[in-house]
Amino acid sequence: MADLVVRRGVPGEERAIATVHVGTWQTAYRGLVPDTYLDSLSVERRVATYNDDLLLDDVRPTWVAVRDDVVGFATAGPSREEEGNGELYAIYVNKSEWGSGAAAGLMELVLDFMRPRFDEATLWVLRDNDRARRFYEKHGWFFDGTELADDARGFVLNEARYRIDLRK
Repeated sequence: MADLVVRRGVPGEERAIATVHVGTWQTAYRGLVPDTYLDSLSVERRVATYNDDLLLDDVRPTWVAVRDDVVGFATAGPSREEEGNGELYAIYVNKSEWGSGAAAGLMELVLDFMRPRFDEATLWVLRDNDRARRFYEKHGWFFDGTELADDARGFVLNEARYRIDLRK
């Protein structure tokens, strides 16, 4: 097995990132999100959301975990809700890499990026995604008591907001 490398994403990796994104939703969210929605997800449609501008963005960077190919990614930047704070927008790793250190490596780069820029950061996680919640808590994030029922996709996603104090 090749060594794991965690680094900034580069143009040309859009399809690999989209493949991880769709595949992890279909695996990790099965039973939490309707099967019809998960089965309708498309790498082709997701690729369109990634482009050179996104991968070269220094305000909202994307990092990748690579072992021969991209096996995970994360993206973070300024909070969409709280002026002056940061936000972890996404962190996804192929199921075959769960427990391998890929997600931890991505989290380390995200936190290293955010610490000099923000005092606090938030993220949203599916309320019933216990595995992800344990991962975030292991890395210093805590549930701040805020929940959201997101019905933008035609069904309700119950989400919980996590927060981290980056000054510690």
